[in-house]
Amino acid sequence: MKNALFFAAALVIGCSSSTPPADAGADAAPTDAATEAAPKDAAAPTDAGDAGTCAPPQGASCPTTGGNCLHIGQPCTKGGGQCPQPTACDIDLDPTGVGICITYFSCKPNMHECGAGATCCQTAMTSNTPVCLPNQCLPSDCTAEP
Repeated sequence: MKNALFFAAALVIGCSSSTPPADAGADAAPTDAATEAAPKDAAAPTDAGDAGTCAPPQGASCPTTGGNCLHIGQPCTKGGGQCPQPTACDIDLDPTGVGICITYFSCKPNMHECGAGATCCQTAMTSNTPVCLPNQCLPSDCTAEP
């Protein structure tokens, strides 16, 4: 199932865009959602990777029962709109998904950009597409970020 998810995600990604509107959050005070959509400076550590400020996805197995501060692992349903940008529901990308919010093309492996308890995988099983996944749902060829 996971192979199909990542293969389909790679195909869907090439045909769609998840870029938020240019004025998203411009008129409002900064919020977590606005902060999450901001570009990341790879040289500067972020609070997202600090376990003290970002609780990991909840649940002992995959699918998880709750997401982290970046919504990675948040439960979702097909077409339900539960995943705030820049995340997407894996079932919207692949009908064999497990029902969790993920991101794709928005992280670099080993840079701790997916928040606590989540890892950026870019492996053969993700069709070499960088995907933020909860550690409970990592493919067998991806190692959890410390």
